[in-house]
Amino acid sequence: MTNPASKVSASFPAEKPERTRAPLFLVKRGFKLRWLRDSDLGWLRDLYASTRVDEMRSVPWDAQTKRRFLDQQFDLQHAHFVGHFSDSEFLAVELAPGKPIGRYYVRRSDPMHIIDIALLPEYRQRGIGTALIEHTLAEARARQCSVLLHVVKANKRAAKLYQGLGFTVQGDAGLHWEMRCPP
Repeated sequence: MTNPASKVSASFPAEKPERTRAPLFLVKRGFKLRWLRDSDLGWLRDLYASTRVDEMRSVPWDAQTKRRFLDQQFDLQHAHFVGHFSDSEFLAVELAPGKPIGRYYVRRSDPMHIIDIALLPEYRQRGIGTALIEHTLAEARARQCSVLLHVVKANKRAAKLYQGLGFTVQGDAGLHWEMRCPP
C-alpha cells in the first residue's frame, strides 16, 4: 500500500548492536529489538499511516490521496528524526525475525529522550509500549537522569499512560505536551 514514488533521502545512522537489548517482559513473550535499516522504510510508512487512521477518517479525500499525504508526512518526519536525532537509537520491535510490529526511537542523553514509539494496531494495549518505557526509565534511574518525551495533546490515552508511569506535563509545544519523568 506504500507509495513507490515516495523517496526518503535521510538514512538511518550506523547500527549499534550493543544497544538492542529488549526488556525481559518482551523477551519472555518472544519479542526482540533490532536496529532499523533503510530497507525497513516500506513497513515503517505503513506503521505511520496506522497511527493516523482516526485523524484521517474525517478528511474528505479518496484513499489514494490520503495515502500520498501520509507518505509525504512520514518522509518529513523521518528526515526530521534522523537529521535532528542522529545520535539516537532507531529500533524495530519484532515478534520474530522478519516480523516487525513497531518502532522505538530513544536518545540516551541527559535527559534521556523517548523520541517516538509506535506499534501496529493489533499489538497496542498489550503492555509492549509500557515495557519499553519502563526499561528506559530504569536505565535513567540508574544513570540519575530524567526522561523527556512529547505527546500529541489529542492522544489522551498515551498521555494517561505516561502520567501513570510518572511523567508530568512540563510545557506546551503547540500540538504537543512536553512531559518529563524525574530520576
